[in-house]
Amino acid sequence: MEDQFVNVVIAVCVLLFAAKLMAELFVRLKLPIVLGELIAGMIVGPFAVGALFTINGDSVVRLGSEIKILGEIGAIVILFMAGL
Repeated sequence: MEDQFVNVVIAVCVLLFAAKLMAELFVRLKLPIVLGELIAGMIVGPFAVGALFTINGDSVVRLGSEIKILGEIGAIVILFMAGL
């Protein structure tokens, strides 16, 4: 249980760091920050890095149910902020 919590915290920290890094890059390129954060999520998530790098046929990046729930909450917050 405790090991699973540590894995979730590490995954969230990596995602937040990547999102902040891409947001700063997009500010310098004078593009919307949200776009940079979304692209960072796609790059770090299981669809790019996870699809390219596997260990024994298993993806390096795994989305647990906790991360999926946090992602859905994040999507809802973005929709509310956009006024939808």
